[in-house]
Amino acid sequence: MKNSKISKIILLTTVLMISGICSAKDIDKDVIRTQCKRIHQELKKLYDSNPSAPCADSVLYSNYVMRGAEALVKSERYSASIKNLRTAYGNLNDTYLLSGRCEYFAPRVKAPLDDIALLINELEKATENNVF
Repeated sequence: MKNSKISKIILLTTVLMISGICSAKDIDKDVIRTQCKRIHQELKKLYDSNPSAPCADSVLYSNYVMRGAEALVKSERYSASIKNLRTAYGNLNDTYLLSGRCEYFAPRVKAPLDDIALLINELEKATENNVF
């Protein structure tokens, strides 16, 4: 129960932060990089919680991909970071949709999945509008 409340607070805070990014004229790459880092750390903790469960490898792989996205944002390689984010999103979405096979991880990847979708959206908007 306590973890659920904490997760909801973190998700709400993330959504509000990203919403703030949407309304800002200039997007701060450090905020996006920090979000990528937070997600990859969250995925690593999730993997560590049950590394032998089915689909654990997908969660760990997504963690590595998110770490790469963080590095790409830091080096201002936004198109490549969007590709990494899409890869992580697709991988976690497969885990989420395979709830019968990935019963431990499927419900737990929803929050990072939603956060990644928001980051993809923001980076795509920013690159389209040449905000960076």
